[in-house]
Amino acid sequence: MKSRPESWCIILLALGLAACDGPPTNSVPLRLEDMTLKRVPLPEEWRNARQVPAGQTHAIDLGPVPENAVLRLGVLAQSVQKSEVQATVYVGDERMARFEAGGTPEWVDLRVDLAEYSPTEERCRVFLSSPGSFWLGPCELAAGSDTSPNVLVYLIDTLRQDHLHCYGYSRETSPSIDALARDSIRFTRLMPQSSWTKPSVASLLTSTYPNIHGAQDRPDVMRQDLPTLADSLGRAGYETHGFMTNVNCLPLWGFGNEFFRYVDVDSKNWLEKVDDRNVVDAAIRTLRHVNGRPWFLYVHTMGPHDPYDPPKPYHKRFNPERWAAGVDTDTREHTIDRYDGEIAYSDEQFGCLVEELKALGAYDNTLIILIADHGEEFWEHGGIHHGDTLYEEQLRIPCIVKLPGARHAGEVREALVEMVDLAPTILELAGADAEPRFQGQSFVRLIEDGESTKRIGYASLLDEERSIRTAKTIETKYIHDVAEHARAWYDLVTDPGEQHPSPTPVAGSEALAPHTTMMAMRGAEGLHLLITTSSDQTREVTGTVDAARVAQHELDFYDWKSESSATDKQVAFEIRTKDEMDSQFDRERWHNTIAEQESAHLHVKLEGPARVRLEVDGDPIDPGIVSFGKDGSHGPLDGAELDLNALIADPDSFDPAGLPRQFGVYVWYVAAVDVVPLEELDAATRETLEALGYVD
Repeated sequence: MKSRPESWCIILLALGLAACDGPPTNSVPLRLEDMTLKRVPLPEEWRNARQVPAGQTHAIDLGPVPENAVLRLGVLAQSVQKSEVQATVYVGDERMARFEAGGTPEWVDLRVDLAEYSPTEERCRVFLSSPGSFWLGPCELAAGSDTSPNVLVYLIDTLRQDHLHCYGYSRETSPSIDALARDSIRFTRLMPQSSWTKPSVASLLTSTYPNIHGAQDRPDVMRQDLPTLADSLGRAGYETHGFMTNVNCLPLWGFGNEFFRYVDVDSKNWLEKVDDRNVVDAAIRTLRHVNGRPWFLYVHTMGPHDPYDPPKPYHKRFNPERWAAGVDTDTREHTIDRYDGEIAYSDEQFGCLVEELKALGAYDNTLIILIADHGEEFWEHGGIHHGDTLYEEQLRIPCIVKLPGARHAGEVREALVEMVDLAPTILELAGADAEPRFQGQSFVRLIEDGESTKRIGYASLLDEERSIRTAKTIETKYIHDVAEHARAWYDLVTDPGEQHPSPTPVAGSEALAPHTTMMAMRGAEGLHLLITTSSDQTREVTGTVDAARVAQHELDFYDWKSESSATDKQVAFEIRTKDEMDSQFDRERWHNTIAEQESAHLHVKLEGPARVRLEVDGDPIDPGIVSFGKDGSHGPLDGAELDLNALIADPDSFDPAGLPRQFGVYVWYVAAVDVVPLEELDAATRETLEALGYVD
């Protein structure tokens, strides 16, 4: 095994040396709590930091030195002048360290171990000076605590559960993961919320379902007003770091802003091959820097994601005879050989991270969760890769949870849990405050005593032209292909490979279809206007929505050709169906050839009577292209009051993937039945919901 790299932080060893001079006498006090935290973007790193003014020597008083203290500093010079920033560390009047930063457009991190000089009532002060302003983050005295476990979430992209030896696979693909499993609880039925990375990871980090966080399709950006695991742990005193290698989860798409530090390790090579070693090396460097204070690391490795091209010697780890000259390398068997080789290499890299945790003395007090974002298909349903279906080969992923102290080591939990459940579970295990906006459920009771309640899991897929929903229990499953207008039920006990679909509910599955509908409704309460556009004509659509009160609105369309604004009683919006920038961003080919049709979606949460007025190119819209509610009746949008009860419909009925590819307007209403007691619904609303299958 190759040696791992040294830390990228500067570790000063010349401690306790008598200084020839005392602390500067002309310094200006600087209080960290008075300085605003800002997001500092570099090309491949985003970090929260405070800006220190130029031209003076600033003194930061960090207080008395606690037992086993570590001083941690991070500095980013705003120019590349060598030695631009100078820092000196004192405990009392004794100089403990000095360092300089500059000459590089990168963060320089300093760690000074004060353990043998602590505890002491002498105060630790940091003196900083620079001719130019610079960024500072972190700046702290840290002391390790046994009461707050560290948290490591390690995700291996595209890893099938049934290709790990600890889950019963005949090949020994995963000795390091197997070793972790022996110290851990192994979950057999963790259900991700989608079968491709962006929506699945967004659900992991926010504990919200895809239709709530919004990062569902390729062009989608995750909503920014969401609860997050990193935010919650940050408020609990954790320093949070994220390491990303998949281009679908960069800040461009709304990911990472909730972390103290978010690093793009090598996403530019993700379609070729990202080396997991680079990701683990970055995580190891950070572990060495943060050791001694509570931390949360999210490490996302590409692992066995295609292309399947494991490095030597893993490329011939399984069935090397298939590599002989003349052998067809496109067979299913050879593809799986390479996939398994990728797993074996990823497993070795994970093992290196665990070794580092043990070397730092942090393994025992670290909560480790090893998961995948989705699985992979090898022609079980006629295809390969992922993000195409919601069958089990793409949804059955590993979940291994090592508790601090390795409690419940080697135990197995067969209950169904979901990806959204991980964040609330982590908070409870870490002793942090619960986040009430999380949609998942903590399964700590399942961990501690094996107790679980019967539940239904949910996942969705909105990717290019695909639009699919699924709900399942341990025994049964339902899949609704919205784009293809197809529904199927499965008995997972007798048909675990989902080869025998039933056109009607199988025994015990009667609740699955209504559950799928209810999940699609979550967060969707309010009035909806969907405008499907047509690329053959340029149109300008303008409109207003008036109500007694407008609580919230969202217009989902391309920002270069849409605008919206709101008061407490009205939403005004405008969209243009074509724009010069469409060709620049390849929108026409995307929507006409690759994906579902282009559409603009206005969602308004409102109270009281609603009125909608819509115009196309300055003229009232043709009533013949406006469809209302479930029955699709036509009529004008001329500002007349709408009967909201008549507009109640299943949101899946208006998925653009399943609608005619033509210019049209669809109007419907979703009642907040998940928060309104059924007995309080008026008779007309309840009758409509019962007819749609929302309620029994």
